Amino acid sequence: MEENNIEKNTKSLWQFIAGKIGKLIFILFGVSLLLILLYEPSSIRAFYDLLSDNKCDSTDVNCFILAADNCENAKLLLTDDETGLFMEYFSIPSSRSFDSCVLIKRIISLDQNEPEEIKNLLTDKSFICDYTKGNFDEEWIFSLISGTEKCQGRLRDALDQLILAL
Repeated sequence: MEENNIEKNTKSLWQFIAGKIGKLIFILFGVSLLLILLYEPSSIRAFYDLLSDNKCDSTDVNCFILAADNCENAKLLLTDDETGLFMEYFSIPSSRSFDSCVLIKRIISLDQNEPEEIKNLLTDKSFICDYTKGNFDEEWIFSLISGTEKCQGRLRDALDQLILAL
């Protein structure tokens, strides 16, 4: 009888440990995925393309702004003719609450005449900006720096370095 109780208690202990390990693995996977998306720009595009149904044509700025303001999936590719910046934007709903939204901005390339140091500093860097539905900041599209105090990521860090160097 006593051996049977020990066996049951041992089995319960292992089930408890397995449950805790499963939760830990799930949390570590989630944190790892977040870090990869935040610091590896090419993974952002692959993840977005896999999970989203784009609301707009990828060159329609007005559609993107409306979709982003409504917290809908949207993608925008934009080239600034004056600076030669080629940028990629993603708008996605956040899982934090029904009115939480996320903007991802990434510099794909710069004008070939830009100094190599600037190209190395900014190319293929991205940042993530959190906002609430109905409060999309259009400056994120039309300005490289304006509004970035609400953002985080390698592009934000690189822009801060660039501003300090000026």
